[in-house]
Amino acid sequence: MRLFERNRRKTTLTAAGVAFREAAGAAVLQLDQAIRRATLAADGKLGLLSIGFISTAGSELVPNIIRLFRELNPDVQFSLRNILTRIKFECLKPVA
Repeated sequence: MRLFERNRRKTTLTAAGVAFREAAGAAVLQLDQAIRRATLAADGKLGLLSIGFISTAGSELVPNIIRLFRELNPDVQFSLRNILTRIKFECLKPVA
């Protein structure tokens, strides 16, 4: 398979060369995106962040924190869960 046609004056791509160039360009872009996503994940800036909070924090505090965090880390998704105060304190008890 020939990718180039060459003569003394110029070098041009064959149809196979054009197809290869397009596919190779797409592969390079995909590789760049994979490297970016891996770097973000390694830095904790990509993925799912699960947050449990009590209802009094849910009206203003949690939304403000999430808004600020999302501005700096747009690729992080959130899983929010309102936790009853009683359950929260049971989770903090030391295990015997």
